[in-house]
Amino acid sequence: MIILAIDTSTPRLGVSLARDGEYLAGGSFDPVGTHMQQILPVIEVVLRDAGCTLGQVDAFAASIGPGSFTGIRVGVATMQALAAAAGKPCLALNTLEVCAEDYLAPGEITVPMLEARNRRIYTAAYREGQMVLAPVVEGVDEFFGRLAVTLREQLLTPEAIVLCGDETAARYAEDEQVRALFTQKVYAAETTYYRPEVLGKLAYRAYQSGRLLEPAELLPEYYAPTQAERNLGVFV
Repeated sequence: MIILAIDTSTPRLGVSLARDGEYLAGGSFDPVGTHMQQILPVIEVVLRDAGCTLGQVDAFAASIGPGSFTGIRVGVATMQALAAAAGKPCLALNTLEVCAEDYLAPGEITVPMLEARNRRIYTAAYREGQMVLAPVVEGVDEFFGRLAVTLREQLLTPEAIVLCGDETAARYAEDEQVRALFTQKVYAAETTYYRPEVLGKLAYRAYQSGRLLEPAELLPEYYAPTQAERNLGVFV
């Protein structure tokens, strides 16, 4: 099973080509122009590096959010189009789960996060791969307040709380209001951005779980209203 997976939900473009979850080629690319300008040329390079053709790809995976609304739309639309043209299925990846994967350690709570502006973050909390708090967009103080309460109520006593995702992780790991909520050590992962290998690993896991989608079923999950929805006063 060869899966092409992409993530366009952050300023960096993540691409992975993997066979049965084993990484073949890819990378995490700094922005050169927009994702829309960059994505197809990068996919072409990754396929060439792996000695693979688009026709050999068995499924197409994309991060569906949360993150940049425009970026997510570009990635989802690209994978929909490639999958539809090839008559192949799609797979959906959650950006926060991708960010957290490398930092799921015994005895720790893993908190992936992405900037949502105005002291708000896209975030979730995991304990050794199990969800403690579901993905949400929320104020930093509100989220970490809920996490502190949840740890007490569930009698969870982690040794530490590790933050990862993007540059906000390092910032909030040093935030005195956040640190004051916990007796445990709060720290940021040394490398907050995920490895591209993780995309292929989680895409294959989704395939093994039977989470195949028709191209039209691959849809963004924004976790917050788009500008158009805010203008109309609706959010679905």
